[in-house]
Amino acid sequence: MDFLSADRNKLLTSLSLVSGIVDRKHTDEIYANVLLEKSAGQVRMVATDAEIQMTAPMDGLTAEKDEAITVNARILQDVLKVLPAGAQVNFILDGEKLNIKSGKSRYTLQTLPAEEFTRIKETDDESASFSLNKSELKKLFAHTQYAMGANEPRLFLNGTLMKIDNKTLAVAATDGHRLALATKALNDNIDDKEIVLPRKTVLELNRLIANTGAEDAPIKITILGSNKKQVRFELNGVEMISKVLDVTYPDYNPIIPKPEKNKAIFSRTALLAALQRVAVVVSMENSTRAIHFSFDNGKVMISANNQKNEDAQEEMEVEFTGETPVELVYNLQYLTDLLNNVEGERVVLGFDDEKTTALITVEGNDQFKYAVMPVRL
Repeated sequence: MDFLSADRNKLLTSLSLVSGIVDRKHTDEIYANVLLEKSAGQVRMVATDAEIQMTAPMDGLTAEKDEAITVNARILQDVLKVLPAGAQVNFILDGEKLNIKSGKSRYTLQTLPAEEFTRIKETDDESASFSLNKSELKKLFAHTQYAMGANEPRLFLNGTLMKIDNKTLAVAATDGHRLALATKALNDNIDDKEIVLPRKTVLELNRLIANTGAEDAPIKITILGSNKKQVRFELNGVEMISKVLDVTYPDYNPIIPKPEKNKAIFSRTALLAALQRVAVVVSMENSTRAIHFSFDNGKVMISANNQKNEDAQEEMEVEFTGETPVELVYNLQYLTDLLNNVEGERVVLGFDDEKTTALITVEGNDQFKYAVMPVRL
């Protein structure tokens, strides 16, 4: 029975959007499958891992009748990748098998019934809803997501906070050693809310934003349920629903310092390049990945060493106000993560002394703050 005939590029585009959601390690193999659904005249692909669900339409395709199947997402994606760009692909159902024909290529894949595919049950009531341009949300997450923890026992560290306070959206992430905060004023008049997005949700949302829609395309964000148990993102017809972490995110304001004694202003690109050169001798096996900054007479010496007594040094100009000489030590990864993900020509490092948390900002941008603890050797 003919199920679907479509351009290979359209199939692959939709599948690539949802395939990151599938859970290949789940004991129930249905979670490794993607749902191919023909419903209400449309053709869609749906993937879920029971925590996140992504639905992507296949533009330009219509369905004359409602029917659906599921097939292994990874294998289907591999098949589509090796077929020629622009090739016509035919899906033909034969019992529990899906025959795929394209040109002279033939594949037979195993299917599972669509009835076994369990969608996330969406909460009916909306707690809050607002919209941003894609570029605005993209920037908020780019400026913060790298500071999330991974597999931390304190669950809130493995996620990203989205907090609406007085018509301002704040996005924050921390791994316990650093904290990144980005804010954006909202046009929508909505009540104060906050949710904590799981790490995987943030990563998949970033992938969706990077691959869908123009930079000025609106993305609608809806917090679902009076207990804020779910959140839905909608962009260019693609819908992503995610459960949120059932945790309380601590107040980050006391963590962000307000240094007054010392300030160093760097060229962002020059500092990043210097760190990359010095990093050659930094041992990736050492969790601190310590980088030393020695400030004196309008210059800074950046240096690093390793357990084999190998070392690297680089001197660069810096605009410094405060007490010198002074030496600071920071984690290399914490600095390069920041410098690779923010824009702006100049970054400002403020600190009171070598033992206290420093504040890094971007000159001319009062909507971003980065608090980073020094390495204690």
